[in-house]
Amino acid sequence: MPVSKGRKRKKKKSPSKQLSKSYPMAHSMEMSRTQRQQGMGPLSQQSQSYYQGIVPSPEMMEHYKDVDETLPGRLVALTEDEAAHRRGLEQRLTTHAFVTTLIGQIFAFLAVGLIAVLSYLYMINGHAEEGKVIAVAIIVSLAALFLGKQVFRKSKNDEKSK
Repeated sequence: MPVSKGRKRKKKKSPSKQLSKSYPMAHSMEMSRTQRQQGMGPLSQQSQSYYQGIVPSPEMMEHYKDVDETLPGRLVALTEDEAAHRRGLEQRLTTHAFVTTLIGQIFAFLAVGLIAVLSYLYMINGHAEEGKVIAVAIIVSLAALFLGKQVFRKSKNDEKSK
């Protein structure tokens, strides 16, 4: 008759012993928790808060109100006026940039059109070679200026990103 081999059962360790073996501080934390439950250990609580913004915090406004009743209202009005002024400046700057770009594009279009007309007039009056040289020279220089501006902007942006 075959004899069956039985498995030996290991004793399970209690969770607190397992914790204290793998994490040495767990036992001391457990003790401090026990001490706290019994009211034996010193307890302290720290809290910290801060406020960041354009307008002072409500607590600071209360202190300002103790100094002068109208001070919080004046501070809020001053902040609102400053924000309106800043938005107005940003709006004017954006409008100015748009108008400047638009005027530049209009004048560039007119300049190319004028060069084309002058070159055509040279060509029909028997000066075809001179008309061709003027047209090619100006168109090549405008293309170089445009492409050079784009390359310059790109390199400037690359330097800013570094």
